[in-house]
Amino acid sequence: MSVPKQIRVLVLLLLLLPLVILAFRDDDPRPDWQRTLIVGLYPHNGDGSDEVQAWIDRLHREDFQPIETFIAEQAARHGLELERPFEIRLGRPIPNAPPPPPPVGAGRERMSWAAHLRWWHFRLDRQRLKPDIVMVASYQQVPADFFNLRSIGMPSPRLGLSQLAIGQDRHEFNLVVLAHELLHTVGALDLYRPDGRPEFPDGYAEPDRQPRYPQQRAELMAMVLPVSPQLSRPPRKLEEVQIGARTAQQIGW
Repeated sequence: MSVPKQIRVLVLLLLLLPLVILAFRDDDPRPDWQRTLIVGLYPHNGDGSDEVQAWIDRLHREDFQPIETFIAEQAARHGLELERPFEIRLGRPIPNAPPPPPPVGAGRERMSWAAHLRWWHFRLDRQRLKPDIVMVASYQQVPADFFNLRSIGMPSPRLGLSQLAIGQDRHEFNLVVLAHELLHTVGALDLYRPDGRPEFPDGYAEPDRQPRYPQQRAELMAMVLPVSPQLSRPPRKLEEVQIGARTAQQIGW
């Protein structure tokens, strides 16, 4: 690498360093819940196909309103006085979106990813939606491992990146994924173990249920519904999901 290029790289890294530090700071991520938070939802064509573009072109704000309703009902159940915690505003499709983060343990790659993510977030055209939270819905054609699409949500910046599959039969599960990542942006943590099984008791919607199995609902941050001590399945729709006491505490309800 030539000396001028080394200097340019060094300058870029120095400019990005504050963004990386901000990305990993440990401030309290919980909102004060004194007002409705605006969620800017930006669709993205994740595989560039005509099929995905046709799906995105048919999307309307009302398609995501069940998330607002679900979270409002759960908030009321936990005693939150704010009637409408989130308002989702659907933006125009965006031409590019950040990739999911590198695997855990890839330190240098994750630092680089975090820096580029914040730079992307800073430069994003928010289309006058004035969002408190940015959510990217990156759609693709239905893969064989549909339930293993990678998504992430973070509180600093308040940003969610969701990989979703097109199709009306997948839409309700997509809403569960979006709600899960949305709560990450306000401080909720995952409630499943490395093997994907829910933590007990916090990862169970009804830990005191007798008999314990099958559970009737999944805890949103666990993302699985236990049907026996050894077997769990993903929730198919928001009606099969509940926000538990631990998650409510983490996000300040």
